[in-house]
Amino acid sequence: MPAGTVLCATVAAALVAVVIVIICDRLAARRNKFNIDTSKLEEETIAIATKPLTSTSVRVDLPRFCYKISVYGPENECVFNGATQTTQSVSSATPPTVSAIVPEASIASASTSTSLRSEECTRRLIVSLVNLLIPLPRRDSVVDSVNNSYKIHFAYMFTEPDKAVDPAQFLHAYLARALGADSPLVLLLKCCTQEFIFPTVHLLKEKFGLQHPYQDVHRGWHILIRDTGDKITVAHSKQEQGKEPFLAAFKFTWGVSLSFPKQLMFPPEGEPDLAAAIDAAQFSFNLSALTFATDCPADVAESVRAYLEPFLMH
Repeated sequence: MPAGTVLCATVAAALVAVVIVIICDRLAARRNKFNIDTSKLEEETIAIATKPLTSTSVRVDLPRFCYKISVYGPENECVFNGATQTTQSVSSATPPTVSAIVPEASIASASTSTSLRSEECTRRLIVSLVNLLIPLPRRDSVVDSVNNSYKIHFAYMFTEPDKAVDPAQFLHAYLARALGADSPLVLLLKCCTQEFIFPTVHLLKEKFGLQHPYQDVHRGWHILIRDTGDKITVAHSKQEQGKEPFLAAFKFTWGVSLSFPKQLMFPPEGEPDLAAAIDAAQFSFNLSALTFATDCPADVAESVRAYLEPFLMH
């Protein structure tokens, strides 16, 4: 074989090898761009959930977000649905009833407004959690504390029910009096804030959003508190969609949650061990859905998949 032919073949092989290395490096770089360190996310999320009550955004967020929250019991029964303002109680002896969750008609009808005020929606959420999670016989006294504290801190709901008042100014004091600032129930409520998901939101925007701008789907954010019998989970689910120039070209749903051992949080007897429950907490981040519009450009769809598909639940 002529020397020139051998040289050309050698150069061609070298070029192919270089191209392969470049392609592999680019694919690796793309994967590394969206390399989510879940251990860091877990650390940052738990740090937010365990801050002192007065250092959190609960007082601002809970009145706004109570309408996003649903609560489910171990039989997959819905005991609170903020979106429809419907509530039920859970009892080992009797089926769920609205009257059991709202023992005093005066409280339920305190507001003359046709839509449920955030103060009342928040109270119903808390009473629902008490009925679901606090064991008897302590449950009744905690419900009384929630309702009596409500009358103290939100007295205007009875004297001036149509008065425009920001409930945030009273909420932390209300929770501290009604439940205790360091109680397991308050820990769950601290997981129901915008601040709670901030580490995940920041990471997604930084790692994925700079490459593929996206925005919220209207009413696409939901918060679920679930009692599975052996653990209590607070889970956020958020829907996003592509932004201009690819508005709604792709949509994805991501979720972040914390789960705590129920036995440590709400023991049938004795006091809760909150420190042990926090140490045993389980963090989760995932994507539950990824879809593309028919007019989504192929190169955009391919790039989005490269970023997001590794985190899809299967």
